[in-house]
Amino acid sequence: MSIEPITSLDEILPILTKCNLPVSDISASSPPLFFGVRVDSALAAVVGLELFESVGLLRSLAVSHVCRGRGHA
Repeated sequence: MSIEPITSLDEILPILTKCNLPVSDISASSPPLFFGVRVDSALAAVVGLELFESVGLLRSLAVSHVCRGRGHA
């Protein structure tokens, strides 16, 4: 298992939404950087990072309900 960049909002938005995290300000024109972990090719967890000059803001951290408590994320 490894962390990889995730660029598809079609993958990112559903997991954030199911975890009740805000998504209305995420757009294809200026998305934050997202990284994720896959289990059997499905996105198990995702974290977003917005960069501001020399600092970063943790955007969102979400773990799929089916992957929680299993040590995947």
